[in-house]
Amino acid sequence: GSKKKNSGDIQLRGSVENRVAEEKRDLEIQTLKNVEKSLQKLEALVALDNVKEQVEKLTAFAWMCKMREQRGLSNKPLSLHMVFMGNPGTGKTTVARILGEILHSVGVLETPSVVEVSRGDLIGEYIGQSLPKVNKVISKAKGGILLIDEAYSIVRSDSMRDYGYEVVGHLVKVMEDKRDEIMIIFTG
Repeated sequence: GSKKKNSGDIQLRGSVENRVAEEKRDLEIQTLKNVEKSLQKLEALVALDNVKEQVEKLTAFAWMCKMREQRGLSNKPLSLHMVFMGNPGTGKTTVARILGEILHSVGVLETPSVVEVSRGDLIGEYIGQSLPKVNKVISKAKGGILLIDEAYSIVRSDSMRDYGYEVVGHLVKVMEDKRDEIMIIFTG
């Protein structure tokens, strides 16, 4: 025999599809509000016009990449690692935190967290102590941002036996191998 479609099934399916579409739209609206709130924090910072412009461009690019991904289009791998240069107290860490909020809001980062480290958190005193320290901070920052403060101090130019060279080599490898798992920002 032939089976007759129940019009109630069609209405239910349409209702569920409408609800899913509505929830997706609500999520996108909330995402835009979160991004706008973070951009307002950035705008409230004094000066830094070039930084603000770059963050806005990066935000637009990251948003576009996410939209392409949602529509099944491919993107080239996104490498977000950065260098922030400036004197102490110029807002580098604050900008990194705001950037973490924005990139988390648009779905590029899993978490908005920023893990701040310096030379002492990365360099061991003896052979074999540095890489475990580096791996520990990388694990802690996974999904978010690892901010390496005063990055220039990792390698001391006065000694080739300094373990900083090993750390920099390892960080470069992590930056390539785990670029979609962590963002690394060097400051100084």
